This record gives sequence, structure tokens and C-alpha cells, in this order.
Amino acid sequence: MNTNQIRCFLEAALEKNFTRAAQKMHMSQPSISRIISTLEKELNVPLFYRSRNKKIDLTPSGEVYYEFFKKIQFEFELKREAADKLAAQKEMNLHFGYVAKWNIYPQLMNVFQEVNSVRPGIDFLPECQTFSELNRLLANRELDMILTLKKSFTCAAGIGSEDILELKRIILFSDKFTDNPGSFTTPEDFKSSAFYYATDSHPDINLEIQNFCRPYGFAPELKPLSNMETVITMVENGSGVCIIDYWGCSNIKGLHYIVLDSFNTVTLAWNNAVSEEVVRLVRESILLNLKGT
Repeated sequence: MNTNQIRCFLEAALEKNFTRAAQKMHMSQPSISRIISTLEKELNVPLFYRSRNKKIDLTPSGEVYYEFFKKIQFEFELKREAADKLAAQKEMNLHFGYVAKWNIYPQLMNVFQEVNSVRPGIDFLPECQTFSELNRLLANRELDMILTLKKSFTCAAGIGSEDILELKRIILFSDKFTDNPGSFTTPEDFKSSAFYYATDSHPDINLEIQNFCRPYGFAPELKPLSNMETVITMVENGSGVCIIDYWGCSNIKGLHYIVLDSFNTVTLAWNNAVSEEVVRLVRESILLNLKGT
């Protein structure tokens, strides 16, 4: 049995005449009669009553198969249309940027795989950058999408954005900072510590740390450094601590953290040339894989 047999059968059932059905199918009457006869032999039942005036009517078995084949043809057309759309979709590179020192690469790989399972043909090219570079590269169309912090994001013409989740913050410190990490449980326990921060994060980071510490009754000793890599190195060496987003929590052995009652808003931004479908799929998958982490 094949799709041509099914189409011939359905057309004959509609026309109630092999000659008219053959004309609709752009074939000869003997050809369509032969195709129907072959189908009847394969199914081992008569599908039509044939009369001398060339009129044909469905047999009870024919009526059963008519309803069945109509469903098959409908499903086939839907699948073929979907397949044609997929085939028409061109391969595209999507440059996706996220914040340097955010340890979310495995989760992003899950995001890209999930999006590709629904929308094949996208080659995701992830890269991590500083906040300022993410803004610049997106504005210059060198990145197609970015995941960043709302307070560090700068919108530009032709760029869309959406705040998608809240990211908890932590105080990060190391074994070399204290012999008893378990005794540090609240921000007050760090009042004698040096607080390192990266000047390439966002302009008001120093004021933010001061404002955070004020309710706990101390003014932090602030130590500015040029980038987050240097901050983590100083923390790892036990020279002080830092307040960072939870995604920045390093996997380096000997580092510890306490979770703060403080959050940063995460923003997804994209070049408007990226389709609404792709933006929606990426957003939904990020929420599924990263919300709550």
C-alpha cells in the first residue's frame, strides 16, 4: 500500500465514478481502476460496489477504510508541511554572550540542545564577556543574544530585552581566609574583612556594597580590582571576600559562601533580527534550566 493508492481511493469515493476520479488525478480510467483493484486485493475486501452505469458506491468495508484513510492523509499533509518548513529553514549561527565568571555553561548547553530539538538548524556559539563588552558587542550586532544583569544592561536601537529571573547573591570566601568557615554565617561576621570588587562590573558596585553592609552596622573596607578574575584570585588566596552573584560561585576547592537576602535581576537581550520564535524558545528553556539555581 502506498500514498498514491490512498489518494486514488479517496478521490474515487468522492466522485463516485472512476472516470471523473481519473481526470482529477490526471491519469487514465484503466489506471485508476487497476490501482483500486490492487488495493482491494491487498486489503482482501471489496471497497466499492460497481454498477453498469459506471457509478460506484462504498461498501461497508470501504466506508471504514474511507474514514481511516482520510485521517492518514490529513496527518500526512500536516507532517509534510512541517517537514517542508524545517527543510526551508536555513542553517544559522546564533552568537550568544553571557557574563564572564558565571558558571552556567552546562545549563546553557542544555538550553541550546532543547531549542535545537524544536527548531533545528541553529548553531549556538556561546562566549563569555564583561558586562560592558556584552553591551558593545550586542549593539554592534557581533552578538545576537546576551544574558546579563539588568543594572549593567544598556539598551540600544534595534535591541529587545526582557527581565526573566531573580538571581541570589552570596559572600564568597576561602579556607585561607579562616580556619573555621562554618563560623561565618551572616554578613556581620565579615565586618573586619576586605571586600574586593571588579571595576568592570557596573559603575555603582562600590556604593552597592556599602549600602548592603550599612544595615549590619559596619562600613566595608573596599578594594577595587580591574576584573573578576583578579577578584576571585584574591579571595582564593584568603586576602578578603567578595559579594557576587550565585552563578559566579567558583568550583575551586576551598571556596565557601553564605547566601544573602539580596538579588539581582537577570535580563535576556537580543538583536531584533532574531525571530520571535527563537527568543521565546530560548527564554522558556533558560527559565527551565536556570531558574532556582
